Amino acid sequence: KYMFADSIKYLEHMQQPFYTKFITVSNHYPYTSLAGNSDEEGFPLAKTDDETINGYFATANYLDSAVKALFDYLKESGLYDNSIIVLYGDHYGISNSRNTDLAPLLGKDSETWTGYDNAMLQRVPYMIHIPGYTGGGISNTFGGEVDALPTLLHILGVDTSSYIQMGQDLLSPDNKQIVAFRTSGQYVTPQYTSYSGRLYNTQTGEEITNPDETTKKDNEAIRKAVATQLSMSDAVQTGDLLR
Repeated sequence: KYMFADSIKYLEHMQQPFYTKFITVSNHYPYTSLAGNSDEEGFPLAKTDDETINGYFATANYLDSAVKALFDYLKESGLYDNSIIVLYGDHYGISNSRNTDLAPLLGKDSETWTGYDNAMLQRVPYMIHIPGYTGGGISNTFGGEVDALPTLLHILGVDTSSYIQMGQDLLSPDNKQIVAFRTSGQYVTPQYTSYSGRLYNTQTGEEITNPDETTKKDNEAIRKAVATQLSMSDAVQTGDLLR
């Protein structure tokens, strides 16, 4: 909240159109900031034996309130009606070592928690808010943070045919919906989830222990696509390829 209050006032003085980005940090480990002591009303807080999980819920509640304050400011300043606002999480909330303690809060059994459940906790919010737009909804398209740029440029009507982009437009019917994890051999698609050396049915969460030939062929193609995307990303990031 302090960061928003101290910085958003500068938005009114920026030449339009502008792009700005805020990175919030209170909702990060060890979750012991003032947010942890917040008594503001919001979604229910966790009351487990794990103080880290309890603190995570408290800081998430604090963040929720801070985002509301940001939106209120944008409305009061007049920036709201002329802004596209993207809100997203960039990684999981709590480390895998604590997921079995988190399981009951998610309606899961700690004893039957699997790698598939760990993979599903990699899902993060990705919301695009366009004031005045009435055609929105919830999309079940599988994607990653790498897809944020091409998606936003599409919404803005920017021709990207001459741009180099690693990701895909989440709104495109041609989206392959292959989400590569940085850890080798791990990925998620609408059909398959590969995590920690095990293969799962993404829709049911059941482990595929004896894949048939079609499943093997499909996943070999997915693994190649994942390896290609990661190698291209590495070439750009570590090899300064664009320069």
